[in-house]
Amino acid sequence: MRCGLSRSARATRAAILLAVVPACATAAGAQETRGQPEAKTAVSLRFSWKLKGEYAPLFVAREKGYFAEQGLDVGLNEGAGPTAAFASLIKGADQISWMPGLYSMQATSQGMPLRIIALYNDSAPLVIASWPEKPIRTPPDLIGKRIAMSAGETGAVFMPILCEKNHIDCSKIQFIHMASGATVPAFIAHQVDAVPVYRSNDLPIMKGKYGDVFAEMDEAKWGLVAPGSALVATDDYIARHADILVKFVRAANQGFEFCEKERLRPRISC
Repeated sequence: MRCGLSRSARATRAAILLAVVPACATAAGAQETRGQPEAKTAVSLRFSWKLKGEYAPLFVAREKGYFAEQGLDVGLNEGAGPTAAFASLIKGADQISWMPGLYSMQATSQGMPLRIIALYNDSAPLVIASWPEKPIRTPPDLIGKRIAMSAGETGAVFMPILCEKNHIDCSKIQFIHMASGATVPAFIAHQVDAVPVYRSNDLPIMKGKYGDVFAEMDEAKWGLVAPGSALVATDDYIARHADILVKFVRAANQGFEFCEKERLRPRISC
């Protein structure tokens, strides 16, 4: 499993968007110097999707004790789509969510009391992988093809934007709707012509098993620039616990730094 993010992600790592962070960080530092060990603060993070490679640095941060060093007891929980993640944040069942930033931006524009607290990827690394006998390298190549999709998947939700930006008729693409986790196996079995995947997750695994045999269409190159991996919290939690968020981001960044430093060593598999 690969860990770490793309070059663009490294350039935007820890883009903290909280105006209150400096003051809260100072207050937190003062509190920690009193000499009394603090009880660990429980923090529950909900991913917006099933477990996958891009989440690895957060698990590294937990296993290496980076969260514990910040006084946090962090739970990392599998998700079932952005809608479920939003609901869990609003109810207070989880305090933070990891999701594509574009979903949070859309929710905020619709009045949901949410905010991105850190952006790790300025553009989600979305790729449409296809077989060389029916290659998809440009948007017009999508016409007439069978594309595997699952509900809530980023590549599926924003396909109409890709069509609009490239002046193609989405109704002429055959979208085959499947359960989460079924799209890549269906593609490998040649039941569909193509599948949207993340360059940082499914694609490296596919290439590791079958070689560099796939045709690829980089969706960002054709106009689908969707802010990617981000940490999201509610306005209420930010107002009451900004110091906890500062500590969480600090520890998460250590997880990313570890993975980036160690990923070239063959025994490391973040």
